[in-house]
Amino acid sequence: MSTQQPTGTRAAAPLRSPGRPRCPHGERGFIVIWAVMSLMLIAGIIVAGSDEFAALDSISQTDYAAGGQAQSIAEAGLVDAYAWMRRQPTQPVAAFTPQLDLSAAPEINETEDPSRGLVRTFEIAPSLWARYEVLRGTPPESYTDANGNGVFDAGEEYNDTNGDGKRTPGQGTRDVSSERGLPGTGTVWLLESVARVFRRPNASLPLGVGPNRQIGGAKMATEVRRLNIVPPAAAALCSRRGDRVSIGSRGRIRAKTTAIAHAESTGSPNTSGGEVPGAKASVPGYKDYVEDVFGVDWTTLRSMADISTSDPVEGVPAKLADFALVVISGDVVFDEARPLRGTALVIVQGNVTIASGSNSFFNGVLYVDGNLTARAPAYLRGVVICTGTSDVRGSGGDYCEIEHDPDTIGMLQVKMGQYRYTKSRYIPAPKFEDGRANESITIRTAIDPLLNPEDGSVPEGNFATDDMIDAIESFLLANPTTPGLRQLGIADLRLREARNLLTRDPPNREAALAKLKDAFKKLKEAAGKGADIAELLGEVVGGPGKVLDDALSMTTARIDASTADASDVEGAQADLARATERMAEAAQHAAAGALKDAFDSYEDAADSLKKALGHIE
Repeated sequence: MSTQQPTGTRAAAPLRSPGRPRCPHGERGFIVIWAVMSLMLIAGIIVAGSDEFAALDSISQTDYAAGGQAQSIAEAGLVDAYAWMRRQPTQPVAAFTPQLDLSAAPEINETEDPSRGLVRTFEIAPSLWARYEVLRGTPPESYTDANGNGVFDAGEEYNDTNGDGKRTPGQGTRDVSSERGLPGTGTVWLLESVARVFRRPNASLPLGVGPNRQIGGAKMATEVRRLNIVPPAAAALCSRRGDRVSIGSRGRIRAKTTAIAHAESTGSPNTSGGEVPGAKASVPGYKDYVEDVFGVDWTTLRSMADISTSDPVEGVPAKLADFALVVISGDVVFDEARPLRGTALVIVQGNVTIASGSNSFFNGVLYVDGNLTARAPAYLRGVVICTGTSDVRGSGGDYCEIEHDPDTIGMLQVKMGQYRYTKSRYIPAPKFEDGRANESITIRTAIDPLLNPEDGSVPEGNFATDDMIDAIESFLLANPTTPGLRQLGIADLRLREARNLLTRDPPNREAALAKLKDAFKKLKEAAGKGADIAELLGEVVGGPGKVLDDALSMTTARIDASTADASDVEGAQADLARATERMAEAAQHAAAGALKDAFDSYEDAADSLKKALGHIE
């Protein structure tokens, strides 16, 4: 039977899938439609993803900026505390006690929380809040300085007043007068300010609760000190030697009692050509060194000064600000173009010349650690203290005059007696794990130096962290703005903690190696941020991994010495072998200039050594 269709008839249409729509353009139409829909979906995902990444980037930028903001906020806390110290009616300040009493008239609003210290909370941007706390401090626990080095060393006896099993250093804002070797209280204060920055999407919750998380923090510190002014005598002109004073024609030294004072048995002033309406006194126990007169050394004086300069020409203004502290290093000449004028405390480490025709008119204290030459017309009222020769004389009809004025000196003593900054603001040194403060670049420990003096070997329980610390600190001093600055600083701290752990009795070697691992991790992060530490790598490892060579020797010695049944010597040896391999890899990476990979391998090597110690007892 034939299957051929009759002529003129249409073939049957192909069957369609159930539910599939008919497309006037056939299968190609379906493909185009689905392609367009896919592109729209992908575009939407890209846009949404871009928005999300932008939001995340904005968050990360805010978090990054919060760190810098926190430092500024911590500095604001220091300024507030400094102002509080200067406002107190009773000086010197004996206790740091900001008050809050809103019911008083006028209200007292020095802090939000008197029990903690000086606390302020405020909004710095929408949903972004900050708080600084200048906390009331506690003094350090006392200790016996057995070796007399002025620093608490591991093993020295201490008074554990809080019973925490470790020596607790001083904390918070506190009086450090005795720590600075000064008698009495309130002369020197250490101010510490802690700042925190928070996101606050939920205003109904306190900061730090729920979504109101902290995103930044910083701690800053400084010191403030009262400046004493104690002239060697109540006189117009104080001279270290009497025979170094010469008052010539139209030179005048005036005082109600003593005009010229000098140390006993140093000769007599030559005043035959001048006018001295007052006594000339020889003073037993005469003291005129800068530490005697002002209670501080030259370095501290410069740090406290309103003007501290070694340029006596451009560095000294034509008129001094009222009640300014001016410290000049070097010889200075006051002349007609720049006379000595103002009410101030002027301290010169050098010779002072008041030239003829200067028309100087000065009120206050002039301290000259050198020679004084003064010519007319000039009028100095208060006190002049000179350690060298004093040559005072007029010219023509003009006088050069020095007059003792206790009222002017008293005003300066009051003004200068207020607290002044003696240290730039700084980030406080971190504390070691046993509570010791990191008080200096070199901390003397019970096992310092690092090598045995008998044979030069590495002592069991130690490795050469000092070399790494010195290398990192030298690098930071030479590159103060390098990328990865924070990471390098943390690496330095971890090394100090490692060294400290090794000074314990017995040494905590495993924990020390964990700190060494963290140090290499931070060095790797610094290299990843672009820090140019290729030279530092060579110094840190001292050639073929010096610090880890020492650590390897230490671990090998511990494994060989292990006799306990519970020890897994084979496991320890396997980890030791892995550490050796990783150190070899690190050396290869370093030779190829791959710093990040080199530090990564060193980090893994330190971790393997730590694990090796974990296998033995």
